[in-house]
Amino acid sequence: MIPSASGRIFLSVLFCAFLLFGCAAPRTAEIAWNESGVDRVWPSPPSPPRIKYLRAISGSSDFAGEGAGSRFFRWVAGESDRGPDLQSPYGVAADGTGLIWVADSGTQAVHAFDLARGKVTYLTNFGKDRLVTPVGIAVDSQRRLLYVSDAGLGKVFAVDYQGDLQGLREPPGGYGRPAGMATDQQGNLYVVDVVKGLIAVFSPEGRFLRAIDGHQLEGGGFNLPSNVFVDKDGNIFVTDSMNFRIAVFDRSGEVLGTIGELGDGPGTLARPRGIAVDSRGHVFVADAAFDNIQLFDLAGQLLLYFGSPGNGPGEFALPAGLFIDRFDRLYVADAHNHRIQIFQFLSGDQ
Repeated sequence: MIPSASGRIFLSVLFCAFLLFGCAAPRTAEIAWNESGVDRVWPSPPSPPRIKYLRAISGSSDFAGEGAGSRFFRWVAGESDRGPDLQSPYGVAADGTGLIWVADSGTQAVHAFDLARGKVTYLTNFGKDRLVTPVGIAVDSQRRLLYVSDAGLGKVFAVDYQGDLQGLREPPGGYGRPAGMATDQQGNLYVVDVVKGLIAVFSPEGRFLRAIDGHQLEGGGFNLPSNVFVDKDGNIFVTDSMNFRIAVFDRSGEVLGTIGELGDGPGTLARPRGIAVDSRGHVFVADAAFDNIQLFDLAGQLLLYFGSPGNGPGEFALPAGLFIDRFDRLYVADAHNHRIQIFQFLSGDQ
């Protein structure tokens, strides 16, 4: 049916509004990294601050009035059509420019936050597969690829930023339970297999390269590994959860050492989860038993810890995945508080 003149005018206005508020919103728009009225740093004065709380993100409600994209979404869709907030976030990754992706098994979706445009999109299906238990996520910003691991499906998906399936990443014999993931600066993908106790490594094109099983480690290998991070030098950090340590390898898979041991005090680990390393070689470890983040040097010495049980800024309830972007912003999946918290590492000259 051909629309009436008034209908054509409305569609034209709607299309122009979409261009104005949606597509034309610049990716370089100023981002509100700092939460208004909150000023928390660690350690407390008079010690020089090293960690600063920036903000928390729970869902689309966080972006009300923050950008043209959010205003357009609310005008067209209405408040009642807003998507779900985070429920059980685990994996988190970011590109440093305000794009943040969160694997949330509670909503069976990947939540894609665009801070510059102030909008949220949801990825729930890749090809014919609907997500069941998405837990791990990694990003290759050079190739604009996302990797999503689904523990329930036993699959790792490679998708573009719009969520269109580009292929699977499958090791010989398949996965037991894929979990945390990371990419290195060359675009290689590292996938933790919790059940098989290994790290599967793939080329940027998806070719299986090798498996790291940690057989050189004391005890003969991993015990339920959960997360992985690769630093700027190509060193590989693996959360060896039930051995209560972080195992460190060089880019070829040779053991460099371990960080942490079982305990209930600062510098020890009880339920280690997320792992991330900043540009200065500081190693951040989330511990779900302590509800905090511990900061180690590469020699395994404790430098600082921050956080405590609770739901306020800098407080945690079962922290899980971690990610650090190129600006040394730390993203924490605060699982039982249903949010992502973002912090900034402050160097001594800041």
